[in-house]
Amino acid sequence: MKNLKFFPLLAMLAMILTACPEPVNPPEPPDPDDPIGDSTISTLDDPWTVSEAQQNQGKTGYVKGVIVGYYCMGADNQWIAGSDTCSVPTNILIQDEAGELQYDKYFPVQLPAGEIRSALNLVDNKDNVGKTVILYGDLTTYCGLDGIKNVSFAVLDGEEYGQKPGTDIETEGEGTKASPYTVADVTKLYNKVSGSFFVKGFIVGQIKAGEQSYNETTAEFTAPFAGNDKGYNTNILIGATADVNTVDAAMPVQLPSGDVRLNLNLPENPDMYGQEVILYGTLEDYFGVAGVKNVTYAIVGDETFGIEPVDVNNALLDETLMTQESFDKFTTYSVKGDEEWHMDATYGATMSGFADNASHENEDWLITPALDLTGHEAKVLFEHARGPASEITVGVDEGWYSVWVSNDYTEGDPTAATWKEITGVTHGDTGWSYVSSGELAIPAENCKANARIAFKYICSDAESATWEIRNLKVY
Repeated sequence: MKNLKFFPLLAMLAMILTACPEPVNPPEPPDPDDPIGDSTISTLDDPWTVSEAQQNQGKTGYVKGVIVGYYCMGADNQWIAGSDTCSVPTNILIQDEAGELQYDKYFPVQLPAGEIRSALNLVDNKDNVGKTVILYGDLTTYCGLDGIKNVSFAVLDGEEYGQKPGTDIETEGEGTKASPYTVADVTKLYNKVSGSFFVKGFIVGQIKAGEQSYNETTAEFTAPFAGNDKGYNTNILIGATADVNTVDAAMPVQLPSGDVRLNLNLPENPDMYGQEVILYGTLEDYFGVAGVKNVTYAIVGDETFGIEPVDVNNALLDETLMTQESFDKFTTYSVKGDEEWHMDATYGATMSGFADNASHENEDWLITPALDLTGHEAKVLFEHARGPASEITVGVDEGWYSVWVSNDYTEGDPTAATWKEITGVTHGDTGWSYVSSGELAIPAENCKANARIAFKYICSDAESATWEIRNLKVY
């Protein structure tokens, strides 16, 4: 068993459980000559009022208010007092005082899946209207108004729900290959931890291909499992046991393109139904509930799929290349051609010479920031893919996708610097399927100050392919 200390981040991922349209006639901004509340911090014993919370948007803390209604989604799209007609469990509306709804005092609350939603939602708890609740979460726009999202802790009628900030989270597993997290652990930890972890469960079904929500209607727990127009599906459901067959007990898992999806999706692999699986991915909101996303590796029995993660502690460089912040740490330079390296939130650093339905000759470099490799026997490791499948062999033998190291590059045109190729890169032979580069040894003579690793892409006017790189580590 592992106790994980939870200290909420001020900048938690904003996961959208339910879309809300912008309201008509938003409230007037507060009068700067008559500010409401000047509290800058809040505690459980001294939470912000709704009025104070409206003045502290962008922060994380406790808010106290009276439950007065909810926002009705769909065709109605309106704020509704009371709970008699409530059919929306994903939000509530609070104000500083009970009574009639006052638009400028509205404070919408996103209810994440789990015990907080179960205890507070007005579909199942109609008598909650008029009760005072204390919430802990991120103060941010919700349903077009100042509100609170990512609520991780709540107090109602003296009962506590969720995870109280600063307390231990007890888990059955440790998130390692030897001791994976359980489905119950993910429910406790999702959106509270960053990075990838091992999770175990039994494959019990899927959310129907093409569906955008997760409920008893869209979930499938019995075979045969239908795929999309291409024959496969992009998710599975896992449970703590192989006989799980309800939405509340199951958990959705995203299957990214590549080896993991190819071998785990149920329409193409019906024999996976009921199998125990160990997955390596991130613990995030998926279909509005706790889930596992960005799965890069899976184990079923003696079989493995995807890229086995390498445990790299104290890496000199560890970048996903799947956020703008990560990508912006790198230098891009186009020696030839109009196309350039760019960032994609799913595929990482991406480069292609194909544009306007034609290939164009290109030479483009993606260069890391300077690294001090003095005293290290340094290695490079990354995931990469190429496509489309029809172009999977293009330029491989010619060395169009190569990795280099330099100690005299500073800025500008990389061809003016001295570079040495880092050889031994493993290339995949399936379109858009990510493979590990393998651990690439940086030459000893380059393991010194101002070392920069570069990815060099080449293509011609006659043919080209796309190269995608993510999860780069230098260690």
